[in-house]
Amino acid sequence: MKKLLLLVAICAGGYYYYLKSNLYTHDVTIKTVLSKQTEICNHQGMLKHQNITSEQCNSRFSASIDRCVSDLKSQYPGEKFSSEEEANAAGSRLANCLTGRT
Repeated sequence: MKKLLLLVAICAGGYYYYLKSNLYTHDVTIKTVLSKQTEICNHQGMLKHQNITSEQCNSRFSASIDRCVSDLKSQYPGEKFSSEEEANAAGSRLANCLTGRT
């Protein structure tokens, strides 16, 4: 019984590590930022700071996707980020690029 519990614990730990390490991939970060377009372009503080409308933000966002994703991939080579902090920084840079705040 103890061996079975140990095996389950090891498998669960390995699966958790696998899931967590996949959070730091370029694709996950890019998809997460792109899925937040509506939220980003309706953020009143950002719109006021940028002195733009929600429509202008959406237009910039859509027009900049290819360039900004390409910039992110060239700035962070490979498929994964080295840490959660690096993934967060890359996501923030991508959002800024997409809204013209670079």
